Amino acid sequence: MIRLENVTRRYLIEGKTIAALDGVSLDLERGEEIAVVGSSGSGKTTLLHLLGLLLKPDGGRYLLAEKDVYALSPARRAALRAEFIGFVFQDFHLNPRFTALENVELPLLIAGMGRNARRIAAGEALRRVGLWDRRDHLPRELSGGQQQRVAIARATVRHPPLILADEPTGNLDPEASDRVLALLREENRAGAAVVMITHDPRAAASFRRVVTIDRGKLIGDVRRPVI
Repeated sequence: MIRLENVTRRYLIEGKTIAALDGVSLDLERGEEIAVVGSSGSGKTTLLHLLGLLLKPDGGRYLLAEKDVYALSPARRAALRAEFIGFVFQDFHLNPRFTALENVELPLLIAGMGRNARRIAAGEALRRVGLWDRRDHLPRELSGGQQQRVAIARATVRHPPLILADEPTGNLDPEASDRVLALLREENRAGAAVVMITHDPRAAASFRRVVTIDRGKLIGDVRRPVI
């Protein structure tokens, strides 16, 4: 589904050029699940943002279904990102003025879906994560685990083929973390590829493939049975 070929990404920090990614090559198949691990500053988030078309590589190629993504126009890349990718963030990124249902509706509103169809689809997404009874609550009225489940409902409401999760359990207690991981695995079983950044060895162990990044280089790529 996705192939990164010798991708590099550099930043200029205090007059020095830092290679956040340095010649990374990675294949991601449809329906695959990958946990990306590594120390802080290793390049994990840069890799995730590049996969999510939020960053452009300085070198190398990003192929999606054998097509070079950066040969497309910026408008087409933006449309592709909206159609193809769902994002889940550590800090939830919910609109504080919108209810849970309204937050889940946002991608559908951006896509131009009509109000009634939006409400039905967003309601179904909230039911999948077990939060239909909290649909009219604002984010401040929800626990951290519930907010993250709303974020997962928002990320998956359009059933994207790829879900990118940046430390989705980082701010949660163990029980809420387990529920979030279970929801991501459910989406994976339904056919979505999932790429998750994590510092939690237990969360990484629940994924069938674990990729290790260190100082911008891919140093490990292990496929293993789920523990």
